[in-house]
Amino acid sequence: MKTDIYLKIILTVIAVCLVILTLQNMNLVPPAHAGSKTTPEAPYALVPLNADGTMDVTVKSFQGELNVNIEKIGGYGCYNGIPVVIKNN
Repeated sequence: MKTDIYLKIILTVIAVCLVILTLQNMNLVPPAHAGSKTTPEAPYALVPLNADGTMDVTVKSFQGELNVNIEKIGGYGCYNGIPVVIKNN
């Protein structure tokens, strides 16, 4: 008798959990999204990128040695440095 009640309680808990999981994935209430498509004012400007993600840079005037310090690429630190090729047109 006790085993039958215990079994029914466990099966009821499992059934309730399955119903909750099913209702979560059905999206009965549509998700909310922000309505504004404007970008906020920022202390930086957006620059155009090439199709491969690179950016064209033109140095108009420069004298002396150019010190280039790159700390991260793609979120990963550059401890040993990387070669930088500078073409002079």
